Amino acid sequence: MKRLFYLFLCTLISYSIYANEYIVFGVNQNLPMGIPNEVILKDYYLSFGGHQGLRNGTIVDVFRKISQINPLSNKKRYKYKVKIGEMKIIHTEESTSIARIHKTNKQNKLIILDIDSILIGDLVDIHIK
Repeated sequence: MKRLFYLFLCTLISYSIYANEYIVFGVNQNLPMGIPNEVILKDYYLSFGGHQGLRNGTIVDVFRKISQINPLSNKKRYKYKVKIGEMKIIHTEESTSIARIHKTNKQNKLIILDIDSILIGDLVDIHIK
């Protein structure tokens, strides 16, 4: 019985050691009115907040997971985690936050993406200089 308890305890501890992947889970934007040079603001809802150390003004990195198959090497699949931009936190709660775009891949043209904008499901992590 003790062995089973220790096995269960070790399993719980091992799950808490791994870092969570935080994501963009929602997007909200102004309604375009057709005004010339109109700036459309977008708010991005993130799955981490104050408990994870975010504060208003914090810069976070946004990544996208990309997968490609190499047809020349037994169709081996390669996975990439590509930085697509940065966002600035404008509001935080305990476990969620709201951010706006700070920099994007469009400005730098680092990597060609199917969709250049930040999407629901993109990964988010605290920016480290």
